Amino acid sequence: MEIEVTTGFGYFKDAQGNITDKAVLRPGTHQIREGYTFHEVADEAALSAVQVYQKPEDPERVKEKKIQTEMRRLAIESLKAKNDPDFK
Repeated sequence: MEIEVTTGFGYFKDAQGNITDKAVLRPGTHQIREGYTFHEVADEAALSAVQVYQKPEDPERVKEKKIQTEMRRLAIESLKAKNDPDFK
């Protein structure tokens, strides 16, 4: 599939409608991956305002990170309380 680029600034959307990437292309014809669309914007300022989709992080992974952070904090506090020379 081909697209025609005029301004050189734009972004790609996937089949779900998520903005996946920003692009600065030379004006002219370009190949595009099947299932994606290219949306041209007027200039670099307009492209800067575009927000690329960020997949939400897995809730279980978020919980695990919090647990690891808390375990580390408690371990450091415990070692300081025991006057460990590496944690003064």
